[in-house]
Amino acid sequence: MTVTDTVGAGDAFTAGLLGALLDVGAATPATVGKLPEAQLRAVLDRATVVAALTCTRPGADPPHREEL
Repeated sequence: MTVTDTVGAGDAFTAGLLGALLDVGAATPATVGKLPEAQLRAVLDRATVVAALTCTRPGADPPHREEL
């Protein structure tokens, strides 16, 4: 993967994190704390992929859900 631009990577990570947490039904701090380690790792991996894909594009252009 080639880095083109890092603008928006942090915001993209946060959006990916929140989207993944919603997908697994962990939308509150209490539910996040109860996630099994493997599921938490998967959530963080998804957020990382969103940020990484954003870095392959010029400008703050995060991927759409169907691109994941």
